[in-house]
Amino acid sequence: MYFPSYGDFDLKEYVLHGDSNDYDPLLSNAVVKEVEDVIIEYSVGPYRILIVSSDGEYLYLADLVPRPSRDLVGIIDNLSRDLFRFAPEDRDLDDYYIAEVLRNVYRIPEDYVNMATYLVKERLKYGRIQVLLDDPYIEDISISGPGAVWVRHRIVVEKDPLVDMIRTNIVLDAREVLSLQKYIATRSRTYISRSNPVVDVQLPREDGGHRVHLVDPTIAGNRPEITIRKRLEEKISIEWLIEKGSIRSEVAEYLRQIVLSRGSIVIAGPPSSGKTTLLRALLNSYVPPSWKVVIIEDTPEIEIPENSSWVRYTTYELGALHIDQFFLAKAALRSSANRLIVIGETRGAEAQVLAQALNMGMGALTTFHGGSSEEVITRLMSPPINMSKHQIGSIWTIVIMGIGCVNSKGVGRCVERVDEILMDDDIDIHTVYSVEENSPGIMERSIRLRRASRTRNSGNILVKTG
Repeated sequence: MYFPSYGDFDLKEYVLHGDSNDYDPLLSNAVVKEVEDVIIEYSVGPYRILIVSSDGEYLYLADLVPRPSRDLVGIIDNLSRDLFRFAPEDRDLDDYYIAEVLRNVYRIPEDYVNMATYLVKERLKYGRIQVLLDDPYIEDISISGPGAVWVRHRIVVEKDPLVDMIRTNIVLDAREVLSLQKYIATRSRTYISRSNPVVDVQLPREDGGHRVHLVDPTIAGNRPEITIRKRLEEKISIEWLIEKGSIRSEVAEYLRQIVLSRGSIVIAGPPSSGKTTLLRALLNSYVPPSWKVVIIEDTPEIEIPENSSWVRYTTYELGALHIDQFFLAKAALRSSANRLIVIGETRGAEAQVLAQALNMGMGALTTFHGGSSEEVITRLMSPPINMSKHQIGSIWTIVIMGIGCVNSKGVGRCVERVDEILMDDDIDIHTVYSVEENSPGIMERSIRLRRASRTRNSGNILVKTG
């Protein structure tokens, strides 16, 4: 296979054998016996990223290119400790200021200023995982005690849906993991300890706004856990999903008609199947900014358009005070919203309030964990949600997302099935689309849209059909 050359730096030798005498410790514990193929190569800041196939598994390799000298590493370490001594109290420690100190105080050669600036900020913030936070292709980061950090990489998942997480060459010891846990908790204005061993937080917006799950080693078998679900920065649209092959255009048009008819859509599927991505795309593409929309989330993930009348409620905890989604859903019904309520993820009693909103004529969008419409309905009717059959009947459509769909774009996540929920004497699941059948005609098959059209055409007097 081809290994790029960077001056006198032999990347192949470094990947295959490592070098314990080098500055960068990232590869010292990740010796690769045989690299079979390079899947992709790109840069993140000063790091050269390689996704490779080795011994039947995918690996994520991050390496500084060119590697800094020991003298430069010493300067970076010193500046990371002493930077606050140089900075005026009213001065932000931004890239420009750090670069100026490197140039004017430490006389760093211009060719190395950008790299050194990045590495100083790395030391001041999230350390070795900073490059993973900055990598736009990484969706999730998983750290379980000392050892290698694992990631979910978008390109790898799309190429091979049987792969979930892949190992990186970034290796942390127990002290580093504990220190990172405390830093994340502090940045998120909370704490983790034996008395508060499980913490779910969101990083500050300037740090990416990512969702983080922390578990203290007390209850994690002495393996402190950090799970980061990264927040996508780009604005997701239906057109983008169509281009990726995640949804077909006629299915997108069907969902547009459901949204504009103020119907209700439950987007279900296994973890990391693209539920929230589809939810965001529907809102960004099909919901007018003039609508009064209430969004309820544990942590903010859904974009609110500028100059819109949309509002967002988020859960909140402070000591004994606990504002959950059920409380927020009730508050949403007391607001002036009359078009659409959005619950980022339905898990509990807030589903009862959601059903009440549907009975009031509001539209609704939410996500739910479940592999089929039958499973979704069973869980909604079981504790702790306990929705009745008639409440289930207020749901118009259940969209099932899949993670191993084959289409013209390759293999990846997609809308696998669309079912309408009909209610006469009992619950009826009416399938209007299945990716396996590859049959057109979803609009013609839809009973919900036909009924909505008859309702509008008859002066809001419901005429039952089908």
